[in-house]
Amino acid sequence: MFRIETKRLSARLARNNDSQSLFERYTGRLKESRFLARLPHESATNTTEKLETWSTQDAWTKDNRLILVIEERKSQSAIGQLTLIRRRQSLEFHFGISHDFSGKGLVPELLEGLVRSDLASGCSLNTYCDCKHLDAQKVLEKAGFSKTGFEARKYQNPNKDNQWVDCFIYQRKG
Repeated sequence: MFRIETKRLSARLARNNDSQSLFERYTGRLKESRFLARLPHESATNTTEKLETWSTQDAWTKDNRLILVIEERKSQSAIGQLTLIRRRQSLEFHFGISHDFSGKGLVPELLEGLVRSDLASGCSLNTYCDCKHLDAQKVLEKAGFSKTGFEARKYQNPNKDNQWVDCFIYQRKG
């Protein structure tokens, strides 16, 4: 149930050896964190702690929240993460991959897999992104998500001196 498979990617629960690769390619990099509501992790230990807390069946069952590690199937290497938050009749998601793998159509492929997955069955899928994050907007639209709204001051970005961030809201039926 906690796995999404596509031609080139898997999104799955974390394994013991994921933290270092994920830290080096995604969670520890400023470029990958600049539009997020978190700072880059200072060490692979920080990444391990987050995965031990949020990439478990317990996190989904008790907290309605889950982090899946995005793995490139060819190299079997962790390259990003997909965060899922279960709401009443919807599934909120947030995604990110290493810039080393961007521009290859991987995220739209992953989001198509999410739409077809048991995790999204019968739900509308929702997310939001910084109005200035043009790449994320293109990815969402390529994956069939519609811009359905705008929310001023959605979150504070610690990578930008805690400035408030205006966001576009996106949705697609699962």
